[in-house]
Amino acid sequence: MCAKVKATKQKRVWCKEWLRRREDIGSHVTILRELKHGYEADFINYMRMNRNTFYNILSKVKPYIMKEDTNMRQSISAEAQLHATLLFLSTECSYRSLQYTTSICNQSLSAIIPEICKQIYEVLRKDYLRTPSTSEERKNVSNDFWRMWNFPNCLGAIDGKHIEMRQPPGTGSYFYNYKGTYSIILMAIQ
Repeated sequence: MCAKVKATKQKRVWCKEWLRRREDIGSHVTILRELKHGYEADFINYMRMNRNTFYNILSKVKPYIMKEDTNMRQSISAEAQLHATLLFLSTECSYRSLQYTTSICNQSLSAIIPEICKQIYEVLRKDYLRTPSTSEERKNVSNDFWRMWNFPNCLGAIDGKHIEMRQPPGTGSYFYNYKGTYSIILMAIQ
């Protein structure tokens, strides 16, 4: 009986066949290949950034996010990982919906996206999230605010934006805003 059960038991697959062909059918290959050589406006509309910015970020994070191929499976390319992360950040797609666009399973996306966000932060923070450390740098910031915005003695600005979302279960009116929707506020400091 035991041998018969083992014989009829189907093999489990490591990954669905269509997901294994991500280097042939994934949107990072098909769409980005088309938009890579021309169609700058379409590239900006699709990725929410220009081509040079995308490939600049890719060149900076690639050494930290590249994985090696193994005998069991091919790794997800750095370009595919960055592409999926930026699509996730710029759209309201869930991991499950995004897997059909990127040909990366939602379990992998749930591990990839936080890691890529962390690496983007680590790589870009020195250039873009720096705080002035000397009095000369603070004076330059103040002068820029005066020159551009007519604000004297200003060293920074904070602004917020409501990011719409579905109401989390059991939160009542906690995330309800004056616009009649549920949202969380994203704050930015300049």
